[in-house]
Amino acid sequence: MNDPGFLTIAAWRTSSQKHQVQAEKQCKNYGLSKLQPTLYVGRLSFKEREEFEEKMLSWLSGKRDRLHLFASCKSCAMNSTANAIIKEHYNTKSFEIV
Repeated sequence: MNDPGFLTIAAWRTSSQKHQVQAEKQCKNYGLSKLQPTLYVGRLSFKEREEFEEKMLSWLSGKRDRLHLFASCKSCAMNSTANAIIKEHYNTKSFEIV
């Protein structure tokens, strides 16, 4: 079965510059688009999202660090008034299930 993935929004807070840089690298490695320095959005399959969460938590493991991941299906994202960057992750042919 082809896993089309979900729109994933990742947001975090850390006081460590090293952890900030590593978290940004992970987001880029998974193809997420930067909206703000600690806010990224993109489409991840269920498996990718699990791996991504594990890796992010390994970097954001400080007592005061926080990680928030939000997922949205295609119909919810397309019906929202979200900006074009979020919607462009669903407006690709690679998302079609054939």
